[in-house]
Amino acid sequence: MTLWEVDIHPAPGEPDLLGRSTAAQAHDLGLGDLSIQAARGFLVQGDLSAADIQRLANELFADLVVERPGREPALLEIK
Repeated sequence: MTLWEVDIHPAPGEPDLLGRSTAAQAHDLGLGDLSIQAARGFLVQGDLSAADIQRLANELFADLVVERPGREPALLEIK
């Protein structure tokens, strides 16, 4: 079986609300002003092609109105 990693980021021009919120919470903890970028990640294991994973990313994982999948799904080796 193959293990894939898929990252979902805010779309260009869309605010990174989770990153902003996390930075504000870090500031509240006394850690200063930080620049934080957030993304969601999915690990998918199965007999899937790169095209299958791209379809999952575009049609299931990401809300394409405000999010975009990362550049390419990463194929991870299982040892």
